[in-house]
Amino acid sequence: MKTLLISNDISLQAIFNNYNNISNVSKNTISKLSDPFDVLAEFYAINPTVIIIDDDFLKPNTGKILEAIKKFNKEVIILFVTSDTSLELGKKITPLGIYYYTIKPIVEKNFYELLKSINKTITKKHFNS
Repeated sequence: MKTLLISNDISLQAIFNNYNNISNVSKNTISKLSDPFDVLAEFYAINPTVIIIDDDFLKPNTGKILEAIKKFNKEVIILFVTSDTSLELGKKITPLGIYYYTIKPIVEKNFYELLKSINKTITKKHFNS
């Protein structure tokens, strides 16, 4: 499972980087590129299975970036992380194919369990096809 974190949040990066206890997981991080074209170019180059997008890092371009990602790869699993608690954002982002939506701060144990579950599902799907 190729995973990509798009965030400059040090806490989120630490949680992501500590996620080492599952085999077949490669991790990549985009933390310095905030220009939408650069982010998309890097996404296309990596072509991850799972992408963790930090809305706080990409605002106000998050929606457009998500649309472009889904056009390129409809199967990518998107985990959306934000500190914005507004219902407006949820209504705007959910139709874009978000697999999991969460508000910061992230509970590390829950995050790991989510990634384990996704990895197991992907492995099973790949094994059965």
